[in-house]
Amino acid sequence: MSTHIYVNPEEKHILSATDDDAILLGSTYDTNEDENCVIYVPRALYFAALGDWLDGKADYNKRYGGDWCGVGNIIFDASKIDGHKCHISKSLVTDERIDPDDPERYVDVSAYRAGEDYDIDMEHG
Repeated sequence: MSTHIYVNPEEKHILSATDDDAILLGSTYDTNEDENCVIYVPRALYFAALGDWLDGKADYNKRYGGDWCGVGNIIFDASKIDGHKCHISKSLVTDERIDPDDPERYVDVSAYRAGEDYDIDMEHG
């Protein structure tokens, strides 16, 4: 089953990379409850999507006459990687101040693999 994973390039979304993938922080929105997650996106797909997102941002700047117009996400169709969890810092998914000595400063989140499809959700902002 495919899930839509939203990635906001304006936020701290790049977690890591491998030779083949960009490893990104994302959020699910088509489940009963929004969930922070990690998504593995092939580099070529990530760069294509990011380029389209930048084109959308530039279009909004032209249309609305501002340098800061256009807010939006890249939406990837993705499949959950069963049994795979990613251990990430809570500071990536909360605005709370996290104590570096807190043994519970990390959280496990689900991992997804991007399919071939993506969309850009851009709006005036």
